[in-house]
Amino acid sequence: MTCSVTATQVLHGHESGRPRSLSLALVGKQAQGLPATHSFLQRLPSELITSIVELALLSVKPIVLATVSKATHEHVNRVLYRTIVLSSVASTRNLSRTSLSSPHLLLLVKKLVLLYDSLPNQQVGGIVRACKNLHTLRLPHLISAHGLDRHMHLEEIAIHSFADLRVNKEVPLGSPSALRRLRLGEPSEFGWVSPREMLAGFGNPEALTQLQLSRKAGANEDNDRAFRDEVVEILGEYRELKVVVVSIYQGHAWESAGSSVMKESYMWKIIEEVREVDKRVVIIEGQRGEWEKEDQDFQHGDGVDSRFWARF
Repeated sequence: MTCSVTATQVLHGHESGRPRSLSLALVGKQAQGLPATHSFLQRLPSELITSIVELALLSVKPIVLATVSKATHEHVNRVLYRTIVLSSVASTRNLSRTSLSSPHLLLLVKKLVLLYDSLPNQQVGGIVRACKNLHTLRLPHLISAHGLDRHMHLEEIAIHSFADLRVNKEVPLGSPSALRRLRLGEPSEFGWVSPREMLAGFGNPEALTQLQLSRKAGANEDNDRAFRDEVVEILGEYRELKVVVVSIYQGHAWESAGSSVMKESYMWKIIEEVREVDKRVVIIEGQRGEWEKEDQDFQHGDGVDSRFWARF
């Protein structure tokens, strides 16, 4: 039997002219008074329960919602741990402790985001390894990204800037078999790195469908041409690619000079020539710090896929 009642209808009632309110506390009491298999909560589709929890978390503190019942607690954990955004050393330290005391909770993590530029440390690496069911991973750089081939469900990786600052470069990054979307958001501040070298760092993931690369305007024109040539080669070799986004940044000062000036740059013009031949190429003006802003305002009801790719 198909359930057609939405989460909003369950929370606020769906009989015409008679708004009703479903209390999760009432659900919890039912769950405590009846066998789990017969409780009202247990009889709802899992997707609907998740939607109810997501809506409830907009106005109810997680600690309050989690104490309604054991069943509710489990669903709250699934929503809370689905996306983890680490914005400080303290938040990383807390999650690292959780990974040791309650490792099963990190198995619920589908999306892991590290917003601040952390120094190499074992805590971040340990967290990445413990989140074995990751679908999306966003890191400032590659310091904690080795052994990614162990993540069998990892479909999307976003790296703020491709600078190989790993402590042990002898340990390979690995190539997740499910990897489809790869973002290398801003040009490296540590010298020229070619697109093919970046892809090689991830094991040349041939199943990629979406790729973002970045380059500074007004830099070495020989490297500009090498960048362009490798983009053409990648388009020819990676048959599954649907879109290649090239973000072009203004010079060395990281300041926007306006779209008209950017489009007059040598780098923009030669990538535009590629775009005219292959419409999978998209050129955008890079915005310094845009990478960090994407998940700063996330809600627990947000999906695990990147908002970035929804633009193309």
